[in-house]
Amino acid sequence: MIVSLVVAASANEVIGADGALPWHLPEDLRRFRELTTGHVVVMGRLTYQSILDRLGHPLTGRTSVVVSRTLGDPGYPGVRVTTSLPEALALAEVLAAEAGDSEFFVIGGESVYRDVLPAAVRHTRSCRSA
Repeated sequence: MIVSLVVAASANEVIGADGALPWHLPEDLRRFRELTTGHVVVMGRLTYQSILDRLGHPLTGRTSVVVSRTLGDPGYPGVRVTTSLPEALALAEVLAAEAGDSEFFVIGGESVYRDVLPAAVRHTRSCRSA
């Protein structure tokens, strides 16, 4: 199974500001959508919450696995919650394999990236000046 990280980072390594991306670049958002649609995505609770805040719903066309010790039932059929990163990665692998996929994506935040980096096979980075 390929574990890929998708990271939007500024030249000075900033990946977020006040719980959201520090910029709005439509071409980056399109690239993210193209890379991840149809795949399983793994994220932390704050990243999940920032997506809900921005879109009003989870990412469409993707199964989301959220790592959280506090989040209850999200109320969306395409969202699964786990209490640890190892559990999330194992679930993502199972869900991807069941869908006939050989890859899933880790999309943030900082602590999730830090902890999964040793297992990642591919890193896709968008670098912008902030």
